[in-house]
Amino acid sequence: MDSDFLTFKNVIENASVEKDTFARFYDRSVKTNEINPKTGVPVFKDVCFVEIRIKNNNTDIYDQPASEEKKARFPAEYRQYLQEKETRPSGTALENFSFLTASQINTLKFYHIDTLEKLSALTAEQASDLDIVNEYHAAQNFLAGAKKQFEVAKWQEKVTLLNQKIQELEAALKAAQQPKRPLKNTHKRPVRKKTTRLKKGNI
Repeated sequence: MDSDFLTFKNVIENASVEKDTFARFYDRSVKTNEINPKTGVPVFKDVCFVEIRIKNNNTDIYDQPASEEKKARFPAEYRQYLQEKETRPSGTALENFSFLTASQINTLKFYHIDTLEKLSALTAEQASDLDIVNEYHAAQNFLAGAKKQFEVAKWQEKVTLLNQKIQELEAALKAAQQPKRPLKNTHKRPVRKKTTRLKKGNI
């Protein structure tokens, strides 16, 4: 195994080795399985990650969700992350969507429009005044398409549930129409004892 990697692994796992170690906490946008019921767009959530590097090693980088152990190991860096987070805007970052180019995103950020929610809240007149009509229409078209897809998906879900209910009712009706078999008589008829008549000559 490479000696540089062994050194890197030792630094990452050994909390007592902090010399020439650099850590940075940051939020990474992670896509969830949820859909926004109002807009139909996927829901993203911010997950705190930590990036750890060591001096003179540009190839091995630790970049994983921040555990409580890593937060306690680098308290100054984590406090800085929390302070910076307080000043960040809430909402879905524009970088999460491909309908905008990098230059369009930078233009919007110049006007402090850094989330999809802020962009979609603009009026057509405001977009015209800021000369971001193309970006505004791109967002509106994206939201309209996402909402339509969401409505179609909900409709398909209702149809699927309805078909399942129909199948259950048909199965119940078919079962009810089956001829009922007569019940077997479990009561045994009494056995008549045979009686022997004696002839007069035998008496």
